[in-house]
Amino acid sequence: MLKLLGSILVVGSLSRIGWEMARSLRRRTALLRRLIGALERMEREVQTRLTPLPALCDLLSQEVPSPLNRFFSQCGKDREEGFAKTWRTSAEGLRGSLSNGTVDCLARLGSSLGRSDREGEQALLSSTVEELRGLLAQEEENSLRQGRLFGILGVTAGFFCVILLI
Repeated sequence: MLKLLGSILVVGSLSRIGWEMARSLRRRTALLRRLIGALERMEREVQTRLTPLPALCDLLSQEVPSPLNRFFSQCGKDREEGFAKTWRTSAEGLRGSLSNGTVDCLARLGSSLGRSDREGEQALLSSTVEELRGLLAQEEENSLRQGRLFGILGVTAGFFCVILLI
């Protein structure tokens, strides 16, 4: 009876680890979708209202989930270093939550943002959104494929450990 209970706990624990890894991939994909939505909103605001970038970042920080809200909040508040440097530094803080390609794309945007007229800003944001959409398609495919793999590997590892222990 004790072996059965231990076996169930081992299989359950390792399965849970696999499913949590799959869930983190889905969370990353959802966060990327929200980032694209925020940048699209930023593009519309630049096009129609000409809202200054720091004020726009403050506005977006109230509408997006964590850690994106910290990213936009930091970009909106820290004006001493300069907007571009603050943007890049804040983007580097997202490295654990988003893929490296996404963070690099976001950092490139920050180095160019705020240096041109309205049409230039709009074109820059539009091209970044398109690049992020391409990355989103890759992330969704990876999330689906690797998510299933992590779940199956967790269950398989659990059964393998039980066989080794018995």
